[in-house]
Amino acid sequence: MIGTGRGRKIPLAGAAMTGLCLLFYYVPISTRHTVEVFHLRPLGDWAVRPPFALAGFYAGILAALFGFYLMAYRETGRLAGGERRAARGAVYAGTAAVILVLLFLPSLLSKDVFDYMVQGRILVLHRANPFQISGSAFGSDAFVRAMGWPQYTTLYGPGWVSACALLSWLAPGNLAGSLLVYKAVFAAVHLANGLIIAALLRGWGRDPLGGEILYLWNPLVILEVVGQGHNDGFLMLWALLGLLLIQRRESIRTFYDESLGTVCMTISILIKYVTGPLLVFLLAARWRERGGVRGLVRAIGLAFVALGVALVGYMPYASGMDFFNFLRPYNHGSYQGGTLMLLNMVLHKFMGETGLGGERAGDIMLLTGTVLALLTLALALLLAFRTRNEQDVARNGLIVLFGYILVVTALLRVSYGVWIVSLAVLVAPGLLRRSALIFSASVMTLDIFWVFAIRSMGSGAPVYREQALSAVVAVGVPISYLLAGVARKKAWIKAAGGQE
Repeated sequence: MIGTGRGRKIPLAGAAMTGLCLLFYYVPISTRHTVEVFHLRPLGDWAVRPPFALAGFYAGILAALFGFYLMAYRETGRLAGGERRAARGAVYAGTAAVILVLLFLPSLLSKDVFDYMVQGRILVLHRANPFQISGSAFGSDAFVRAMGWPQYTTLYGPGWVSACALLSWLAPGNLAGSLLVYKAVFAAVHLANGLIIAALLRGWGRDPLGGEILYLWNPLVILEVVGQGHNDGFLMLWALLGLLLIQRRESIRTFYDESLGTVCMTISILIKYVTGPLLVFLLAARWRERGGVRGLVRAIGLAFVALGVALVGYMPYASGMDFFNFLRPYNHGSYQGGTLMLLNMVLHKFMGETGLGGERAGDIMLLTGTVLALLTLALALLLAFRTRNEQDVARNGLIVLFGYILVVTALLRVSYGVWIVSLAVLVAPGLLRRSALIFSASVMTLDIFWVFAIRSMGSGAPVYREQALSAVVAVGVPISYLLAGVARKKAWIKAAGGQE
């Protein structure tokens, strides 16, 4: 039984994480980045004002959250039989408690969810195309004043804009009510993803409890999806559901289920294009499984299903739409970033921000980014020829997206870690999964820097050093762990070969 003997650490960890989420209220309260939606002060009316103190306060909360998360996961390895069933109930109960706390955050560290609201309202209330008209055109709308990027058209695909339109139609006409609707949907998505992950692992003959707790209790996932209201959990819902439908097809053997899986995977691409490699791997797996001309015809048929869904998704918005708008983040600097951002900072440090030096630095960045993107594409194509089943889809998808996030992307956001965790929990325990989960902790340094930078605004003090340090930790820790693991493995193989 949970609560006595083995397994008691799981509900205790859940209770501790719930308490820490209450303490987390005071991070956005102290940061004061967004409008205050709920005036809630569960632990008294106070705030942490000095930038370094606030960054340390947030870092301490994150360290404790990840500590209890790791403790609970390790406890699952000690359980058997009925203890595991009871532990599963404790995991979902703990998840529900954390969700209930995070639903009512007084304010947020990100304005993205308010951008989602306005994009939906542009379509439903103002009867305009959010791919052509930005929120700034409707300045009298109170929601626009809460946005982070009112001057820009939507950066997302038609799948997400359509979902925003539906949510805006369902939501009340006030900010608090709309925020609750969006966050309630994201909370339901979070729970659904946990259930889908469990079903996938069970279908592959693996115990689901470890995967469920690694996803549902991951501090990055719960804070970014339920707390801050990012849409990355919704993105991965469709990708995971597509994998599940393909897995279900193994016992039913129908093109119908394969088509449904392809539809779901395409919907995820229509939210954010980054899940495109998963669809490529899925089609490759269908081809390799059946083999020959028959398998190729099957894969081509599914590709046409995907194309049909994409056309239906884009058709209502296509008039005057910029189909390369998703490249916009690469056209300007950002407060967050990974390896490319660090290179950009170094180049401009030594070559200058303006003039000929600045132009040369820009040319080097363009060339480097193009080469890295092409190498990522080549890796994806190579892995496609090695994809044999849906388990390979998850593993190869993780390899490509992890490499893209660590090295290639010019805009590294903390919420991208949701993609990585969602796929990592489906991969067998090993170096790749451990590195991905370590990244979910290291990338939170960007969030710590973000609250520090906001609180430092107006002081006139530059924060370039802190920005570079946060990016180094975010991408350097998992890269170093991966390289060290590969080196250890090679050394072990060499030693074993020498002994033989």
